[in-house]
Amino acid sequence: MLLSPRLDIVDEIDSLLDLVPCEFIAPLRRTPDLRENLLEIVLDVGSKPYAWIKDERLILSEENITSQILQDSIGCLDFGSDNRASLDGCLHRISAIRNRSNQLVGATLRAGRYIPGNATMIIDILLGSNASVLFVGPPGSAKTSIIRDVANILSEHKSVVIVDTSNEISGSGDIPHGCIGRSRRMQVPNLDGQADIMVECVQNHTPEVIIIDEIGRKKEVSAALTCKERGVRIIASAHGDLAGLVRNSALWDLVGGVSTVTVGDTRAAEGSKLRTERRGPPIFDVVVELKRNLKDEWQVILNSAAAVDSILENGTYISQIRTRTPCGEGPLQIREVEHDTNRSKRIEEQLDNLSSN
Repeated sequence: MLLSPRLDIVDEIDSLLDLVPCEFIAPLRRTPDLRENLLEIVLDVGSKPYAWIKDERLILSEENITSQILQDSIGCLDFGSDNRASLDGCLHRISAIRNRSNQLVGATLRAGRYIPGNATMIIDILLGSNASVLFVGPPGSAKTSIIRDVANILSEHKSVVIVDTSNEISGSGDIPHGCIGRSRRMQVPNLDGQADIMVECVQNHTPEVIIIDEIGRKKEVSAALTCKERGVRIIASAHGDLAGLVRNSALWDLVGGVSTVTVGDTRAAEGSKLRTERRGPPIFDVVVELKRNLKDEWQVILNSAAAVDSILENGTYISQIRTRTPCGEGPLQIREVEHDTNRSKRIEEQLDNLSSN
């Protein structure tokens, strides 16, 4: 039986709120529920400031943001080529929007959190296997905070190096945030250099595990493949879900790639001679699907190769749904679920159900 510890969020929200004029964020400071569920604060010139609290928009002031207010709030920060900045010793991310003259016209202040024990949902996979794990989900589904705890757990037993683009996993400054445990960290000067730093990490520092927060471009996929071929275990995240990765030509090599082949007459008797098949072994053996509003329920696909094959064949595959209590403390609940990937069949069944009703 797998057990989850009590989950207590390490609160560093004050350092983020300090960037915003105090008259805008008074409700966030004095209301614990708002503070705990704060996702991000949005400051756009000419608009009212607001915060996202879970999926609810909270207007922070009836006063519109001016260029001066925005400049006073974030103008002193050091933004990289990806228009992201962070705060020394903290895990928050500040992203800028600029006009055609490169002037600041908006900002998204995203709250970074650390939740010790968050990754124990898959502790058996992390410590009981050498599987490479890919966390997928939409923005705000806690991918980064989970990866921080993965780094902490694995670094107690393995040599772990984090390739930290935008300093989002372990914060700014030369000394990384303590949430990553004994992991080492390589900072990435700009987003275009992430793939090169991934390869440099493996060549120069021989880690057993390399951790990347977000893989989003083809050259980063190629770099991940190079690392995997050298025997390095990879923990990473990407946007979307498994089915979406299979359809995304820039990223599908993360789960084995897709190629079109011509089959013989015997197999073609069932349909077209052209079939799509998985091109090779996946970089990531296990895929964990996360959802924005279901932080205590993860879908774990233990055999990504078999799942991709089923998706390409419009077949079925098995995943585990792992759940815990909102506070985390207690045994994990694990149940298996069968997924039918035949979209046409599902549509027909839905139409049949509608006609029968």
